[in-house]
Amino acid sequence: MADNDEVKKSDELTGKEKAAILLISLDKERAAQVLQAMDKKEVEILTEEIARWENVPPDLVKKVWQEFYQLSLTSSYLNQGGKKYAEEILNRALGNHRALNMVDNFRENSKEENVEESFFELLEKIEPKDLLNFIKSEHPQTIALILSYLKPEKASMILSSLPEKLQFEVTMRIINIGEISPEVLRQIDRTLRKEFSSISTEEKLQAVGGTRAAAEILNMVDRQTQEQILNVLEKKNTELAREVKQLMFVFEDILSIDDRSIQRALREIDTKDLTLALKGASKDLREKFFKNMSSRAANTIKEEMELMGPVRMRDVEEVQQKIANIFRELGEKGEIIIGSGKKEELIV
Repeated sequence: MADNDEVKKSDELTGKEKAAILLISLDKERAAQVLQAMDKKEVEILTEEIARWENVPPDLVKKVWQEFYQLSLTSSYLNQGGKKYAEEILNRALGNHRALNMVDNFRENSKEENVEESFFELLEKIEPKDLLNFIKSEHPQTIALILSYLKPEKASMILSSLPEKLQFEVTMRIINIGEISPEVLRQIDRTLRKEFSSISTEEKLQAVGGTRAAAEILNMVDRQTQEQILNVLEKKNTELAREVKQLMFVFEDILSIDDRSIQRALREIDTKDLTLALKGASKDLREKFFKNMSSRAANTIKEEMELMGPVRMRDVEEVQQKIANIFRELGEKGEIIIGSGKKEELIV
């Protein structure tokens, strides 16, 4: 792009092109410090990209820096608080005077709005398909944050609809989310309000995400998506995969539940649901249920299963997870005992 006859728009740039523009806009000393923090391969890639740019339009530099600033706000919640952290990055990179001018311009472009409803409440009002269309092109970290604020049922619908590679990346980011600064929510808040409605944020740090949130969402997705994500997670981080699995509860895990707990759970389970669920269950699990109900009830279910004929696996898995969720909820309430240690043999 030496001649710059056709300068790209900021949203058309690749990641390495944006990185190159950021480095070009720095003074040589600071640019060198950045390069020293990178590995050899990254330095080679960026150096080659920098060489392709001779004259970068000021407007393009400004837009790339603005994107970097906003991304810093979104990314910084993993360690530090939003606005202050992002401004410190600009200050160190550009120097105090340039950083202050740039931040003032950014603020002028996105003034604070009065807010009435909570961030969480608005997200729950948006239809899953509309929210999916909104977030599918967003940064994975932004997607993870939004899904962390949704109820597991809704979050699972959206997660299942994302591309397979993105599913894993978003799940990992959900696991690692800690406290969220108000400034981070405001950044997403503004965009959501433009797209859907008026929302607000609480003036305090919000603890969301983590392995429990990831497990709850994975409990609600379809079996294939669940298996894909867990398999990739297992390869990337065995310990994290183990932690997530320990917080999950699937239908076959009922084999490890004591008889009294199963008898308690059966009072909450619809007979039609149980019949369909057992149609696709292992022989051992069927017997586990049958021995904890009356002979008459067991025989009725067996007869219904024989008369049912072929059923769709998707329908079976859906009702199995519904029953598993009943067990999990009773366990969380302390009404039944869900044993520990069984998750090493988790079947997904």
